[in-house]
Amino acid sequence: MDLFIGKVNEGTHIIQIYDLRFNRKYLDKYVGKDVEVEIRLASKTRSQKQNRWYWGVAIPTIIKWQLNQEGIEYSKDEIHYFILKNIVKPEVKVHPVMGEQVIIHKSKTTSQMNTKEFNAFKDNLQLYFAERDIIIPDPV
Repeated sequence: MDLFIGKVNEGTHIIQIYDLRFNRKYLDKYVGKDVEVEIRLASKTRSQKQNRWYWGVAIPTIIKWQLNQEGIEYSKDEIHYFILKNIVKPEVKVHPVMGEQVIIHKSKTTSQMNTKEFNAFKDNLQLYFAERDIIIPDPV
């Protein structure tokens, strides 16, 4: 499945797909075929800038502090999962499925957050680590 973002033009009610030149190569595989079109309001997930700040500034700042203070170098993924556990705080349930215990996580990951949710997460992240003397700079 491919996802194309666009808008419905006022007055004409024609759907305008953004970046059509870029998307044309993806649309080629559908030419002459039946397709299914679903229309819903686009959700704005975290921006590329927010993503770059998180993985390129916030997490490396924490890794560097840990290395300098405790001599332990954690990976980006280890810090990311620590952040999810302690800041996002997923709801975790153990549920029996087909005779086995299955762990179910119910929360949004950082990549599923919209820009507003991510900004609130960023503030909580900075506060959480500031309380531990780790200052994470704001995005520039």
